[in-house]
Amino acid sequence: MADQAKRLYSVLISALGGEGGGVLSKWFIDLAESQGQSVQYTYIPGVAQRTGATTYYIEMCPRAEPAPQGPRRVRALMPCPGDVDLLLATEILEAGRALQTGYVTRERTEVIGSTHRIYAVVEKAAMGDGRVQHEQIVEALRAHAKRFVGFDMAACARASRAGESGGAINAVLFGALAGSGILPFPKDAYEAAIRGGAVAVDDNLAGFELGYVIAKGGDGPARTSRPAATAETKAAPSVAVLAGKMENAYPPALHDILRHGIVKLADYQGAAYAQRYLERLDGILKLDSAAGGGERGFALTRESARWLARLMAYDDIIRVADLKTRASRFERVNDEVKAGARQIVRVTDFLKPSMAEFASIVPAPLARLLLGFSERTGFAAKGFPLSLKTTSVFGFMLMRAAAKLKFLRPRSDRFRREQQAIDTWLAALAAAAGRDYDLALEVAACARLVKGYGPTHCRGAQNFETVLRHIDAPDAVRTIRALRQAALADDEGKALRGQLARPSGAPGGAT
Repeated sequence: MADQAKRLYSVLISALGGEGGGVLSKWFIDLAESQGQSVQYTYIPGVAQRTGATTYYIEMCPRAEPAPQGPRRVRALMPCPGDVDLLLATEILEAGRALQTGYVTRERTEVIGSTHRIYAVVEKAAMGDGRVQHEQIVEALRAHAKRFVGFDMAACARASRAGESGGAINAVLFGALAGSGILPFPKDAYEAAIRGGAVAVDDNLAGFELGYVIAKGGDGPARTSRPAATAETKAAPSVAVLAGKMENAYPPALHDILRHGIVKLADYQGAAYAQRYLERLDGILKLDSAAGGGERGFALTRESARWLARLMAYDDIIRVADLKTRASRFERVNDEVKAGARQIVRVTDFLKPSMAEFASIVPAPLARLLLGFSERTGFAAKGFPLSLKTTSVFGFMLMRAAAKLKFLRPRSDRFRREQQAIDTWLAALAAAAGRDYDLALEVAACARLVKGYGPTHCRGAQNFETVLRHIDAPDAVRTIRALRQAALADDEGKALRGQLARPSGAPGGAT
């Protein structure tokens, strides 16, 4: 700020909904004005909490007595690329977006931001793993910003909570700004701005202090989140016994992922179902060992275990109802909205199950009747809109009753079809392992094409079958990889159709 007398100092704050961006901007303005700054402030609300952040733009300069004559400073209502001095971001992707837009420059912009991630809609909706790696954003900020101060401020906010209202990222970010020394304002001026807000002052000061200490080079919280239950503490005794048997039968390199699979499937359908998971993997481990997998860390068994657990725990109405009525879900919602112990939170779930989804949880004869009725009448063919208040007695009991239908799942038409598809995949994997270890790994990875429920699951299952039909193609490793990557490229299947249309001799072409 040494050249403030010559020009305005511009600050851009980018925050998601619920992260206190408005409060943070108010603290900043109160801070600046208390230190003799003249401030102009504007904000642009985002269209949604995750598809667009709310940005707050502040310009300030030292307050001076108005000159009797001469031009007045003209201030901007929005930031311009290359003209931002300080960027404050409550989440790393928002800092990355500012960098991409040109607001961050090596010569001028200092950045303070949280390195935690909240995934965007496009990341969640991707056919495969659409997540942006936050490490790459951090490296880019360090390379292209004048200075970057970043750490997991969401974890610090959780760790600093002292009262029932809880701390927020904005307080930690404000503390990091104070600790960074970027602005020539004393620490007590920052704290005075927080006290002036008169809302959750003690919690916000605790978060501020933690952010201040870390930005100064101190240590963060020893544990940045609530203690999570381990697989062993969550498992029923029968599952713990099953995990013990697994450890005796499988190499140590596989214990972690197999333990997760056992607990997941026992929770999904019971210990017997988890036992079936291990029985299916027994054959893969034998093939892996025979093919020299020990030298490669039993990669084939590991990848097969990873995707087999997901295929066996497919999403259906029963699973959705179960997850939506768990105590942990309501705890998470209360945590996200920062509800106090005496505050009432009402949750409404908006659902649109189709007749095909209802038919998937009943035996085949009844499934055919339901689907036939839907085809003749069009009833619920595209979904049946429902809104259930899951925090009401009726809504919760109705949803919980659907969750209790787990005993019907093994008798359902969907279960039979899913198990057949899994057996087909395992047979293809075994055949590939006998020919080429790398081909077997590619076949194992094809299971990632199947995910979600409803139309998303149907598209993935169709792509899965299409790709596996090319296992006997010349240069099968390259062909399967190319087809799998094309299937993951878009949810409309354009890339996959284009890949299939290529002649067999073309790069990545299919036969």
